[in-house]
Amino acid sequence: MSGRAHCATPTQRQEFFNQANARMLRWVDSHTNFILLNAGRSGNDAAEHFRKNNIRVMSGIPSMKDYVRVSLGTPEQMKEFLARLGPHACPLNAHVSGKEN
Repeated sequence: MSGRAHCATPTQRQEFFNQANARMLRWVDSHTNFILLNAGRSGNDAAEHFRKNNIRVMSGIPSMKDYVRVSLGTPEQMKEFLARLGPHACPLNAHVSGKEN
């Protein structure tokens, strides 16, 4: 996601978490403008999927190989991000959803 920095409101953050939870995605809880999202596969592969869809996320965190760093953008940006998740970014064997401790 490009453009100027945006600080998501608590309502916008909660909506993103609700949408991620509905997709059985897991994340590391954060009080910042980004989250670490478990892509359910290599974070580098997931980042490449998003790059092909003109969405930038960070991957390559050595101790978190299946995670991508997702900045919480504007509602429009987050809607686009969620639309681009598709079946490729969802964990295939997820049976626990929600934040990780």
